[in-house]
Amino acid sequence: MGLGPKVSNPWDLIEGGISMKCQWSAGTWGRAIRTLGVLAASFVWAACNGISGIDALEPATEPAVKQPSPVRLDSEKLAGLGLEEYPAMAAEEVLEGGSGQRGEVFFVGDELAVGVWEADASILAVTEPFDYDEFVTVLSGKLILTDDQGTAVEYLPGESVVIPKGFTGTWQMLGNYREIYVMEKEAFMRAEGGE
Repeated sequence: MGLGPKVSNPWDLIEGGISMKCQWSAGTWGRAIRTLGVLAASFVWAACNGISGIDALEPATEPAVKQPSPVRLDSEKLAGLGLEEYPAMAAEEVLEGGSGQRGEVFFVGDELAVGVWEADASILAVTEPFDYDEFVTVLSGKLILTDDQGTAVEYLPGESVVIPKGFTGTWQMLGNYREIYVMEKEAFMRAEGGE
């Protein structure tokens, strides 16, 4: 049972004033939509709810809260295809080999940064202690980490390692070296010059 008047032509109600339209029954709203179309009926509904017709068409001033979604890591980038060229590594860091590097950042969130990094075969000096923890999975080539005490550990494709905060030594990359890295966002931003 509806509260509003029963009419055969909803246009008559539009001419009858907003107070009458705001009391339409569900059946009258249905007839209004069928007769006037969704857009016109929406203007009537908006007016009944204190929204002007123009405001009803404009997007909300504040965007809806976007829910986090999983981030797929691009398989072509993981395979080394189409990586962005980065500036050469600093000469004082390169003990031996090339200084070229390439990569792609997949994700920078509130706490973590994730990407793929590829470098020319080289040995890098890590003279300044790492100021963050970094997780690495070797995708291609070989990684040999040697700490200051001379202990060397090799990592092959598919193997992972956590380089702890404070690490110093050498970072040797053999072959076509490529890795996935996960690090703290703040450390990533410092490395990128963002903080």
